[in-house]
Amino acid sequence: MRLLLSTALVALLPASWALALTTTTTSFQKGDANAYSSITELRISMTPASDGTNGALVTNFGIDGYQADDPTTPGNEFSPDQPSLTKWDNLFGSGPGQIPAGATILSATLTHKTTNGGSADTNGPWSIASLNQPFDLTTTRYSSFPSADPLGFRGPWWQDGYSQRPQGGWGRLTFNQVGVANIQPLVQQWSSNPASNNGYVIQSGFVGTSNAWNYYTSGNPVVADRPKLTVTYTTSPTVTNTFQHGVNGYTGDSSAFVKSGTIATASATNPDPSVDDVTFDGTTGNPTVSPTSTINPPPTPITDGNAFLDGPVFSINPGELTSTDDSGLFKFGGVFGGAAGQAPADKAVAKAWLVLTTGTASGNARSPDTWEARTLSRDWDGTSLYSSSFGAVPGFQSDDGDMAATPLDTEIGMTTGSQIWFDVTSYLEGVRTGTPDHGLIVLHGQDTSDGWQVQLAVGPDATLRPKLVVISDLTPVGVAGDYNGDGKVDAADYVKWRSNPAGNGGDPAGYNTWRNNFGFPGSGSGLNGASVPEPGTFFFAFVAVFGLGLFSSRNR
Repeated sequence: MRLLLSTALVALLPASWALALTTTTTSFQKGDANAYSSITELRISMTPASDGTNGALVTNFGIDGYQADDPTTPGNEFSPDQPSLTKWDNLFGSGPGQIPAGATILSATLTHKTTNGGSADTNGPWSIASLNQPFDLTTTRYSSFPSADPLGFRGPWWQDGYSQRPQGGWGRLTFNQVGVANIQPLVQQWSSNPASNNGYVIQSGFVGTSNAWNYYTSGNPVVADRPKLTVTYTTSPTVTNTFQHGVNGYTGDSSAFVKSGTIATASATNPDPSVDDVTFDGTTGNPTVSPTSTINPPPTPITDGNAFLDGPVFSINPGELTSTDDSGLFKFGGVFGGAAGQAPADKAVAKAWLVLTTGTASGNARSPDTWEARTLSRDWDGTSLYSSSFGAVPGFQSDDGDMAATPLDTEIGMTTGSQIWFDVTSYLEGVRTGTPDHGLIVLHGQDTSDGWQVQLAVGPDATLRPKLVVISDLTPVGVAGDYNGDGKVDAADYVKWRSNPAGNGGDPAGYNTWRNNFGFPGSGSGLNGASVPEPGTFFFAFVAVFGLGLFSSRNR
């Protein structure tokens, strides 16, 4: 159903109170309680029999990723490319449940449910890319997207200009599993310019996957199983700032690519010697090698920006790795302040994302696995080594004081070239309000030998480097001591405090706040204790003066 929820999030601050960001959540699903019906779904395919399937006329359909059995015969492939195109119309406007054009999108999620039979499950990954041109059910087919690639086809692929760089979507999905993907960047683009909403493509990419995914469409008789778009937005004033190395002169970031090395031997007393671990500075590409390294020849600097994050796989010998434990560390300095391009230090962070871009230099750049962003708990730099710089136990553990016990966000669906947006709002708001900033770590969400290639800041294309996107809440802050909300701190606020001290800052804290700001916004603001009587004295004086005036007025 298309559900409309308005929530005023009021933050009570010590000795003050504030007007806070107001958010609205609305959802769109064909056949919901508001009779939403403006969704168009089309599956296209290299296979003629599957090309041009209308999602409204079937209960489900399968999409697939391209894999060649013989690159010289693209017409007869082991796994044909088979993406889906979707458009949600009537999202924006002033009607019930619509999103006001120009609204700031704080969250947008796309929900699909996997069917329960055959080969519906998938290994992924699947990503979502905003289309640069419209499509229709009648004329749009796979052949509508010819490619200059040697294959001559890639569907509506971003490198051919048919779509924008994809966003992460889904990884491994099993029967009946509901998958939720973040498409906030797409919906924000549409909100800023509704005419740019040409819909999106769901695809596995190149190189893709031979394991298809079957999900329920808008033609399914069970409304709850149909695709669903859920959006949280605000029309309160906000400002968005982006921090990316080398863009608009920003160089306040630091990063490191920390590799554990492959461990040949291990024991219970020395489970992780990491004799060949190496760390690459993310902004210079220069390597630092452990003193006991046996790497030969020594590693050379990274120049193209590509680095494979990886997760450990342990052998039967305790502590012995058969797949390296490789993580990315990121920190953005100078985010808050009053200079141009900085996020305002006195305004709350409404939303923040760490954005990493998947590489294109390898067919293995993609990953269907789970990857996490966590806050780090100790200092580091571009030379910090896995074996010696992170506590008594080499590597990153929450119980060793290296990082937070729980992730800030978990993301999946890394296809070639895709952007992955990790929600790091709570971390950055903590930094703004004084929490020591040790930066972020991105690492595997489970033990895995499947790496994920990301772009570091040393890469030549500045637009692909790690970036931090910050939305600040510009809602005006209320005046401390103004308990009746009229913009002034005067006698009326004392009366309100006196009637309910606990609900207005406490006793005596609420009174002290009122006293210290009495007279705002006039010259009397911030009077000292001698300028305002104590609570009891003031109360009786107030009653005497105002009561006499009231008595006189009633007897005229």
